[in-house]
Amino acid sequence: MSDYDNVFNPAGCSTDDAGAMAVDAIASVEAFSACFNARDLAGMDARLHFPHIILSGEKLMIWETPGQLPPSFFPELIASTDQPAQGSSAGR
Repeated sequence: MSDYDNVFNPAGCSTDDAGAMAVDAIASVEAFSACFNARDLAGMDARLHFPHIILSGEKLMIWETPGQLPPSFFPELIASTDQPAQGSSAGR
């Protein structure tokens, strides 16, 4: 096994565990997404590993600790979109 295999196949995991690993990975993404959709910053942080590395476009960010997003993150995100709220009559 090459050194790269260790990145994608954690110690103690065999290829027989691939299905279980995929199920766990999907559950992890769904749990994070549920926190995001609930606008739960602490819940989102609880589902990340730190340091957390983010590649956004051409910008690399490394969050060393939880709590990197300000409390205003979701209000600012919503305000930055030109989309009317679901069920809104705006633009009709």
